[in-house]
Amino acid sequence: MVNDRHRNDFWHQIPGLKFPGKRSYQVTVALVFGLIGFGVNFLDIEFLKTGDFKISILLGVFFPLLIALAWGWRYGLLCALAGGCQTMWWLWYGGGWGVLYSVPVFTLWIVWHGWWADRRSGSSPWYMTSFAVEIPFRIISELGFMMLFPWLVSLNPPPWDPLLVQDHVSPAWLHTVGIKNTVTAYLFLMIAYVIFSLGPARRFFGLSSRRAQADSMVIYITAILFGVVLWILDVLTNYFFFPIEGQTFWGLAVHGASPKELFFRSFYITAALLVGIVMDRVNRSRVKLQERFDHQNRALAAIRNVNQLIVAEKDPDRLLNEACRLLVETRSFYNAWIALTVDGRPKKPFYHAGFNGGFTPMAEFLLAGDIPACAKALHTSGNIQVKENPSEYCKGCPLISLYAGRAGLCVGLNHADRNFGWLSLSCPIEFVHLPEEHDLIKEVAGDIAFALWVIENENHRKTVESQYAAILAASVDAVIAFDLNGRITVFNPSAERMFGCKAEDALGSSITRFCPEDRLAEQERKVRYVYETGELTGYESERLAVDGRRIWVELSMFLSRNDLGRPQEINAILRDISERKKMEKQVQQAQKMEAIGSLAGGIAHDFNNILFPIIGFSQMLMEDFYKESTEYKNAREILTAAGRASELVNQILSFSRQSEDKSMPVRFQTIIREVLKLCRSTIPSNIKIHQEINSQCGYIMADPTKLHQVAMNLMTNAYHAIAPDHGEISLRLCEKEFSQEDIQAVSLKPGRYVMLTVSDTGKGIDPDIKKRIFDPYFTTKEKGKGTGLGLSVVHGIVHAYGGEIKVYSEIGQGTTFNVYLPLMETSVEIPTEKKMKINPMGNEHILLVDDEQPIVQMEKTILERLGYHVTSRTGSIEALEVFKAKADTFDLVITDMTMPNMTGDQLAKELLAVNPDIPVIILTGFSERINKATIETIGVKGLLMKPVVISDMALEIRRVLDENQSVA
Repeated sequence: MVNDRHRNDFWHQIPGLKFPGKRSYQVTVALVFGLIGFGVNFLDIEFLKTGDFKISILLGVFFPLLIALAWGWRYGLLCALAGGCQTMWWLWYGGGWGVLYSVPVFTLWIVWHGWWADRRSGSSPWYMTSFAVEIPFRIISELGFMMLFPWLVSLNPPPWDPLLVQDHVSPAWLHTVGIKNTVTAYLFLMIAYVIFSLGPARRFFGLSSRRAQADSMVIYITAILFGVVLWILDVLTNYFFFPIEGQTFWGLAVHGASPKELFFRSFYITAALLVGIVMDRVNRSRVKLQERFDHQNRALAAIRNVNQLIVAEKDPDRLLNEACRLLVETRSFYNAWIALTVDGRPKKPFYHAGFNGGFTPMAEFLLAGDIPACAKALHTSGNIQVKENPSEYCKGCPLISLYAGRAGLCVGLNHADRNFGWLSLSCPIEFVHLPEEHDLIKEVAGDIAFALWVIENENHRKTVESQYAAILAASVDAVIAFDLNGRITVFNPSAERMFGCKAEDALGSSITRFCPEDRLAEQERKVRYVYETGELTGYESERLAVDGRRIWVELSMFLSRNDLGRPQEINAILRDISERKKMEKQVQQAQKMEAIGSLAGGIAHDFNNILFPIIGFSQMLMEDFYKESTEYKNAREILTAAGRASELVNQILSFSRQSEDKSMPVRFQTIIREVLKLCRSTIPSNIKIHQEINSQCGYIMADPTKLHQVAMNLMTNAYHAIAPDHGEISLRLCEKEFSQEDIQAVSLKPGRYVMLTVSDTGKGIDPDIKKRIFDPYFTTKEKGKGTGLGLSVVHGIVHAYGGEIKVYSEIGQGTTFNVYLPLMETSVEIPTEKKMKINPMGNEHILLVDDEQPIVQMEKTILERLGYHVTSRTGSIEALEVFKAKADTFDLVITDMTMPNMTGDQLAKELLAVNPDIPVIILTGFSERINKATIETIGVKGLLMKPVVISDMALEIRRVLDENQSVA
């Protein structure tokens, strides 16, 4: 009834039997049962008997059937042969004809049922049951009986029925015998089924216990008792209601009963047994279903425990070992083991439970590079592998002995297109093919694979985070991340240094704390742009440090998303570009100064062109009138005013650094007076200026332009400290001498110094700011209202000349700057006022070139008054053509520098190319391209700066002509 290969675990449960081995026990029992059948066959049990024929039950064939159903066809055939000789003799004694037919059919019947018993398991389908496989055998055997029996009767007619010969075999008789054989076969099968359903019988034959074994005993005992009760009731009915004279109760019940009565009474017991079989099947189905539910509940409990483990455990080794233990602990599986793979090959360690130390052979098997057959099949098909009988399908597996009587399952640990290895389990055979079982096993395998995937990703994430943290720590740029609510989540060390804030104080706070109020709207727009587009790189803005400093930064922002692709946070990289901004300001300032210089140069050129005729004509007017005349005096005033205008132009050039850097003996008081004149015209009258200038101060070796810049910047700074309120500025200039004892206070060398003091009644300077007032680009003025260069330039100039600057200030009391500059130790001769000299005359031919007609006319008049012959042109191209035509007739060329088409220096080159000996003088109001050094390189002999007085022009012309004649 159950495959012999599944009975090993139950052999030692047979009580009272101490044979050396199972096979010898089975052979012995088969022989004994054969002999018992031999003896039972002597009982002539008539199933049916009439005047024409009789049908007897051959009870001895039941014993070989039991052996065949229990242990297979080989043992069943051995049992049949053990009683076969007696059976065949009895058949010969009974008629002889049965030997030729019944013995082969009986033998084949035993082999047939034994062969199917070898292939039958507890989960076999209905068509493999002994009741089902009897049908095809019975059909074939009975057809053969109907065809062969008449022929067999003709060979040896039975002595008990002389009418039964070949010609007189009734078809009804043959059908009756066929029915009898079928009924007898199913009766024997039913009795065998009942016997193998009883616990003692199963233990005797070494079969495994069935479900609800105790319930089966109760059901069948009750069924038999019920059949016996029906038998007794039938006997009592005949005994009391249909009495036969001379018959006792027991005689009527057994010995005196007719075959018909025995048949019906046997039917009672048979029917009761059939009812018992049905009830037993229903009960076992119920128990099977309950066991199935219990098993699934245990499996679900194991999966629940594994899932709880997955949530709590992050160590993969502990996770897998504990998962195997939990799968076995709930008794849902006999054992469990997991092998992880790398590139399809198993790797240590291996995880297992339920083997009681018997897993070592499999570990060695895997370490040798071998893979079990179930894992190979799993790798090939990708589907769960089910091995109902591992000993047959997994030959060579080191665990095959531990899988006896159990089924094996193997499932891959797969998640996210990744295979981590496999999970192998053993479970009861009856559950191995259940779809629910497969689903549960796949689920737990998927959960374990998911846990491994999560742990692997978590470890990778931690590694990346560690590397990311190292990169963040080493990054010179500030890195800040904030969530969609603007809360800071990342704040690296560079961000700490940039904003002066610790990470623990910044994390969780709003990102707006580091943004100036006037930049909040801009930041909101930029964050919204990043949220919509994903990134924003390289835009510049200002951020706010915790101490209130505004920091120029270059910002790049990127939007990060979670695993579902939803926006998660914004990462920002900030680079401090304050120094670059300072450099840009410096460049801008330089460009501004360059623009001012260019503007000043242009103004100087144009203004000097305007002043030149004024000065020239005023001088000529003075020459035309007597000194005591009103006209002379008026012309002199015009000349004086033009001279002041010319000085103003020079100051503009000095301020814009367009003048040459020259150090010379300078009286500072003269420069101070010029600065006061300029400041008085620019500083509002509500601010009073007091001055105390010692006119006897000595000389300073310095550039007058730079001294002018020092005084001008200090006065401007004092004005800004007061404006727009009323106040006073005091300027004092005097000499001061420091001894050896005084130099420690002022950090100067002993000696004589000129001291310039500039004081104001303004707001004063805060002590913290006072430390930085000489820093380049430091200013307390509003944005766009100061460059921060004034005092730093003063500080640089003063120290360059070996001087010192000191500042004294109190809040609300004003500020005082003291500037000390060393005086020259040697005496300097004070130049006397030049006496008026007679202008030198001449009669040479001069080519005069200037693009402005008034200037050409004035210059021509002056030159003609000096005796020269003048040819004038207002265009450089026209002048060049005139010169080329009459080059030998000209003795000198005087040309303006700035002209259209061709500048003065370009014209000079062209003229010298025609006549290398022609002397050239260039006049210019201002030009960056021309100076004394550059004119020498191109061969120009003289340079005059507009506006030019007549005397200077006459002297320079005569000097150039005389030098050229001496060389010639």
